[in-house]
Amino acid sequence: RRIFWPLTWIMTGGMLLQAALTTYLPLFMSDVLEVNLWLAAASLTILQAAGVVGALISGTVSDKYGRIRVLFIVLAVSPLLMLVFLYGPSWLAVPMLLALGLTVLSPQPVFLAIVQDQFPNNRALANGAYLAVNFLIRAGAIWVVGLLADRYGLHVAFLVSGLVAFVSLPALRYLPR
Repeated sequence: RRIFWPLTWIMTGGMLLQAALTTYLPLFMSDVLEVNLWLAAASLTILQAAGVVGALISGTVSDKYGRIRVLFIVLAVSPLLMLVFLYGPSWLAVPMLLALGLTVLSPQPVFLAIVQDQFPNNRALANGAYLAVNFLIRAGAIWVVGLLADRYGLHVAFLVSGLVAFVSLPALRYLPR
């Protein structure tokens, strides 16, 4: 209980942002930003490739500088990057996708490391429980972002997902050190 409640809070706050970007990004790029179809299709590849790099870096960096410190940085920076992506000039779209990929997708290895640190004798069970919670939150987040997009438009759905991501920051206080 000590670990999963704050972790669920953190994941719920950030999952709307992750769901918006990983599920609806090509549609957002073509319909809202009105980029050509090639760039709209490539946008998800750009985001995910940067996410792979971010995931590889975040685990190692969290081992050296602390898990909560790394989580704070990526959880605080990713919503700000989303706001720049939404309201910045169009030439910043691709650099923002790279930066968003580095930050939005990078907390996952840190979350797994935190879970495994807390359950040294039952790592497989703890990992399975974490993944189950993660999948459930992600499914709900995709549904919520889709509902927001249908009702208010993709731009508003992306904006709300970025703003809601800030809600995860206070939960870092409750993670075990």
